[in-house]
Amino acid sequence: IIFTSAGDRGCLVLVSRRADKLHELAAEIHAARQSTLQSKIPIHVVPADLTKHEAAKNLFNTVVREKGLQVTALVNNAGLGHTEPFIQMPVEKMEEIVHLNTLALTTLTRLFGAEMAKRGRGRIMSVSSIAGAAPGPLVAVYSATKAFVSSFTLAIQHELEPLGVSVTNLIPGATFTEFQARAEAHAAMAFSMPGLAMSSDRVARAGVKGMLRGDSVVIPGVVNQGFVLATALLPAKLMRVVTSMAWSEMPI
Repeated sequence: IIFTSAGDRGCLVLVSRRADKLHELAAEIHAARQSTLQSKIPIHVVPADLTKHEAAKNLFNTVVREKGLQVTALVNNAGLGHTEPFIQMPVEKMEEIVHLNTLALTTLTRLFGAEMAKRGRGRIMSVSSIAGAAPGPLVAVYSATKAFVSSFTLAIQHELEPLGVSVTNLIPGATFTEFQARAEAHAAMAFSMPGLAMSSDRVARAGVKGMLRGDSVVIPGVVNQGFVLATALLPAKLMRVVTSMAWSEMPI
């Protein structure tokens, strides 16, 4: 999860459970800005495991009350997935996915969104997935959580827009990140078939541009846009077959 905060000069707050990755990312950001002759910005690294109870509330307290930062943009991009038949899925993994993808996201949006609404300005972007556009066999829990994210994000977009807070629902498809390894989906057709998965840089750029424009929905890539359109046009049973194939291992 990345929070973009504004103080006198503006700053970033980077949040993840892996502190080493956060420090690497902070160094990359500093180097990129230096290479383009941009001024250095403060970056706060806040390690937090948002799958844990109370972690989202503790993060809010750390950022707003302890550090005294005014958050002007919130990006909810932390997420977990797991590829396996539902009844074989470890219960602990299921609980982690539901907690991180839904409860933590909802809590952070509520807390930071209220602060933005008080000031009459702010931006929120939540990362959903095209997996939430149709039920997903083999990723049943993950798909359901992403359906929640899309529904929730569009609902609060309607509520918060009159208060000066824009809310964007980013709906990517398969994206090359560490996600596929953690979700045990590296051999899934969605990632292994050429032309289906997108780079994380391309998805991030599309999302940020959409958020800054105030778009309510951003779907990067023609393939992903076509999939979402298909969910509205094709029979539900056929879409379940398609999504099951996408998460199955590609024959060699």
